[in-house]
Amino acid sequence: MLSILLLVLNFVNPLPAVNYPAGYNFVDGRAVSVIKFTRYRNLIVVPAQLNDTTKLNLILDTGIRTLILFSKKSEKLSNLHKGKKLKVSGRGVLESVECDLSFPNQIRLGDVIGTGIAAAVVTNNELAEEAPGIDGIIGYELFVRFCIRIDYLSNTITLFNEVPRDAFEEFSSMDLNLKNLRPEIAMTLRFSKKRKLNVNALIDTGSSFELLVYDSKRDKFGYSSESVRIGTGLAGSVFGYSLGNIQFQLGDSDHFNADFNLVLYRNKKSDDATASIGGGFLKNYVVMFDYPHSRFYIKPNKEGKRVVNPTYWYSQSNQSRTPLTAAYFREP
Repeated sequence: MLSILLLVLNFVNPLPAVNYPAGYNFVDGRAVSVIKFTRYRNLIVVPAQLNDTTKLNLILDTGIRTLILFSKKSEKLSNLHKGKKLKVSGRGVLESVECDLSFPNQIRLGDVIGTGIAAAVVTNNELAEEAPGIDGIIGYELFVRFCIRIDYLSNTITLFNEVPRDAFEEFSSMDLNLKNLRPEIAMTLRFSKKRKLNVNALIDTGSSFELLVYDSKRDKFGYSSESVRIGTGLAGSVFGYSLGNIQFQLGDSDHFNADFNLVLYRNKKSDDATASIGGGFLKNYVVMFDYPHSRFYIKPNKEGKRVVNPTYWYSQSNQSRTPLTAAYFREP
């Protein structure tokens, strides 16, 4: 499978002359940008502008490497290289989805501009049907460049060039490990006083679930019923088991609670379980990702409230309540 990251590196040379260097940078010498977002099924949706002409709504997703576009707006791009077919892996019943390469692009988010940006354009997938009005997904390229603070209560993300010293007051701090360019944290699931399971958890802003656990076996979780459709991903329907509430610990932090679902992997290489923490849990906190210093920070929102009814950015009349989990990239 081709890696989007490798394609970005391979296409560095032919970039056109621009006012800003390739990649994402602040405009006009700024060092901080605050962007107001809206939420759809616990997913962060940020406004963006593509190539100075096209307005986009993009899911902010820590689980992907580069820009993915899947709405009909992307079909009109003049820089589509349809001979460059890519395969993108995501959660769902399909092994992968096929897409075209769009390159180069310029994209603007708040006071940040990205130049020479490659995009994977998906022409047919269930996620687009489940999320009308959303045009794509953006992720790693922003997080690796900036320190990003997400406040689900005020619906704002703040991108820092350098983080102020007082930015971490009242936060719990923990080690962040980038595995396949995705942010993971050591987690301990507690099933009882004596029974616990240590896993590596992806902090996944591109998932609307509270907690997903992935494994190749289900017997260790004491669950025997048939799997059901629990959500929709980039690669189609996601099937699994709803297992109720569980207590867990992140790093050396206090204990947390979340509803969790088990998803089985047919071709999992190891019997060790993995997990992901999604927007259904994160929406009750202020979180900060500091990739350059390998740190993750979390604290309850300032009012100490659980955000029960997320704000929707368009009419709810025709939408289902199926959770969404956007995308991730699997190495060949």
